[in-house]
Amino acid sequence: MKTLQIPFVDDSLIEKLKRIADRERSSVSDVIRRYLEQMVASHEPPANGATNKNAILASTRGTWSASQYSEFDQNTAPFREIDPSLWQ
Repeated sequence: MKTLQIPFVDDSLIEKLKRIADRERSSVSDVIRRYLEQMVASHEPPANGATNKNAILASTRGTWSASQYSEFDQNTAPFREIDPSLWQ
């Protein structure tokens, strides 16, 4: 596997990446690698036979940031709770 060096990264960006990594209990390298993979995947040409409509929809997948997903997950947690009294 290759190593990638990125010179002149702004300190504020590094701090943001560290906060994301801490929140996700992962390393900054893992966060950056995942973001790069998502970005590259979103710019790949559509698979054989894909229509423009499919390509447009495919380009929108995976566009949530980790913090957006976390917020969504927290806000929808009550919907995953089961009220036992409803099943008696």
